[in-house]
Amino acid sequence: REHPMGNMSFQYDTEKIEFTVVKSRRKSLSLAVQPDGKLLVKAPLFMSDSEIVKWMKTKTSWIVRQRAKVLAKQEENPPKQYKSGERFLYMGQEYELEVRISTGRAGMVGIAEDKIVLFSKTGEASEIQKLLTNWYIKQAKLCIPKRVRHFAEQMGESIGNITIKNQKKR
Repeated sequence: REHPMGNMSFQYDTEKIEFTVVKSRRKSLSLAVQPDGKLLVKAPLFMSDSEIVKWMKTKTSWIVRQRAKVLAKQEENPPKQYKSGERFLYMGQEYELEVRISTGRAGMVGIAEDKIVLFSKTGEASEIQKLLTNWYIKQAKLCIPKRVRHFAEQMGESIGNITIKNQKKR
């Protein structure tokens, strides 16, 4: 069971390095740079704040390198806005998203020429993201089991159930 301990920080050169600490029944420390660049430290319950900060200070060069990678990746691939004109990949090709507001056809998603056409009730990014994600999952459930069976047959292997999930982490 994890116990969020809150935010901590220390000064490194001209930069204030802030991080969130979560304590749990573990024996070692771990440090992760989140996709938004924030730092998450997992620490044993018995470890003091000063020991955690001392350990973090030994990791500053790694933190600076990893954050630079994360921020460069964000610039390369900015977060999706889920609006018309944005480009999405499907089956190795890039398609332009076209959002159409419609109550009667809301929830429908499909490919027409070089576009992914999505019908939305509200046009809100959260609704569009959910509809698009569900569509991708549905397409994966149609395509992936066929391909897996095909290759399993070629290799003389048998397969069990195939599950498609929308994982946030592995």
